[in-house]
Amino acid sequence: MIHFSQGGVETIPHVDLGRISPIILERMSEAIGVVDQDLRYIWVNPAFRELTQYSDAEILGQSVSLLRSDHHSEAFYFQMYQAVVTEGEWQGELLRRRKNGDPFAIFLKILKISRGVPAPPLFIDIFSEIGATTGDREHLEFLVNHDALTELPNARLFWDRLHNALERARRNPHGPLLLFIDLDDFKALNDAYGHLQGDQVLVAVARALVSVTRAGDTLARVGGDEFVALIEEGDEPCEPEATAHRIQAAIRDVGRHLAMPMDIEASIGIAIHPRDGAEAATLYSQADRSMYERKRQR
Repeated sequence: MIHFSQGGVETIPHVDLGRISPIILERMSEAIGVVDQDLRYIWVNPAFRELTQYSDAEILGQSVSLLRSDHHSEAFYFQMYQAVVTEGEWQGELLRRRKNGDPFAIFLKILKISRGVPAPPLFIDIFSEIGATTGDREHLEFLVNHDALTELPNARLFWDRLHNALERARRNPHGPLLLFIDLDDFKALNDAYGHLQGDQVLVAVARALVSVTRAGDTLARVGGDEFVALIEEGDEPCEPEATAHRIQAAIRDVGRHLAMPMDIEASIGIAIHPRDGAEAATLYSQADRSMYERKRQR
């Protein structure tokens, strides 16, 4: 049996799943799931079912990845798992996805429960939803609309801002400029140096992009190694090629200043409103095509 004490969970060898403090776990307001060595749910409490919208029949036997949102990278989950295995626990904020597909923010704590040799360990997944107070709701709004790794706007927020920019363009003689930025050979970098190093590169590139654009511009991460810059030109038009060259120079500089220096290049596609499209989807597609044309020319 597992006993709950002031310091947390006391580990007792040879835990019987059917006797893991069932009355306490059933009545707790936090969502709780018990996970086996294959990272599949073998028991959940009522609060878990209510938050996730999954019934016992739908969740038991399923991998923990069923609740994953697309907000966090594989490296993030790898680090989480390593911490649980080696240190016995992990805690932090993340986004999960309900049965209906809606994302929700939680504070999660995972505990490793050792049962003694030869029984494999179990894991206790304890979480509560963020969103009860005004501050929580603002934090949730940020999590939903920003990339977890770089903290740049994500695709959801980018498309909202692009549509708004095109509405404003009707009253401005100079329409917005869209730059589609794709890191060259990023998969090879990930394969050679690992996902953790790859994530460090992405964070450094994001910071470099912020440093060479204006505060009013929108920089977003829309894919694994894909970024977009939405530049509203105001009363004076900017020079698209000069802007692209400035961004490329900043990205090259990132590689020189890493702990493990490497060559980092980017292909950048350009689309200008209304020349290359009056609608958001058309403008985005043209910037994407332009990027691939430049990549083929490299």
